[in-house]
Amino acid sequence: MHDDVLLLDRDGPVAILTMNRPRQRNALNGALLAALGKALREAAEDPGVRAIVLTGGGGAFCSGADLKAAMSEGMMLDRLDATLDDYHRIIRAIAHAPKPVIGMVEGGAVGFGCDLALSCDLRLM
Repeated sequence: MHDDVLLLDRDGPVAILTMNRPRQRNALNGALLAALGKALREAAEDPGVRAIVLTGGGGAFCSGADLKAAMSEGMMLDRLDATLDDYHRIIRAIAHAPKPVIGMVEGGAVGFGCDLALSCDLRLM
């Protein structure tokens, strides 16, 4: 499906999570944050998964928070603390995953995108 903000693939025991908002350089909006959190949790709990790869589609890893979407969704001012908790929850899910998480970083990793890359156990650029 082309509208999916996160693509999930399997290559044997490897779960590949691809952030799929190439026009926005994979900037994180509410939908991508939710999908990423769910996919990380499911991959961590799946006994058939031995490693998780996190990458971005379209030549960019992640340009950080989608500020345009955040302002239109009311994420920045109304619920700033809750929004930051959502971002930090993703970082904790990567850092505490019981399996290695590999960041395949192509292109920019800006702002929170850099945090995502740095939270991975290994980064390939």
